[in-house]
Amino acid sequence: MQLKELRILAKSLGIIRYSKLRKAELEWLVLKRQRGQSIPLKHLKSQLILKQLTQKPTWEWERVELSALSCKCLEALSYIMGIPKSGKKEEKIQRLLDMAEVRKAIQEFKPPERISSTDPNERDNWKQICDVAQQLADKYLGRELRT
Repeated sequence: MQLKELRILAKSLGIIRYSKLRKAELEWLVLKRQRGQSIPLKHLKSQLILKQLTQKPTWEWERVELSALSCKCLEALSYIMGIPKSGKKEEKIQRLLDMAEVRKAIQEFKPPERISSTDPNERDNWKQICDVAQQLADKYLGRELRT
């Protein structure tokens, strides 16, 4: 395949920053992208990175992936997650990662089947904690934690 054809194919696959690559490197990137394998983030358009991020749980997001996004994409993610979208790029990334940790904690939360304590105050406190956790789950996950 000629270099010009490779560049056209790379562009159609969403690969960027390929002008200084040798033919073999460009072929490697195109082949990996066609097979659905991961390639270095610096060679992907931010829209494709955003698409990859939205297809996996937020707690699996990494700082490297988020830093490869443009500020507009970070603002869009912040808007979707319901968190402030203002500030510098690093602040936006940190807020997104913090919210991802909150979502993971909520997702992993399982209220006990039975409260073994005989103290009524402790039972009431635990019920309040479970209710607050459920409200957070409803707000941030959009699904029920109770089974």
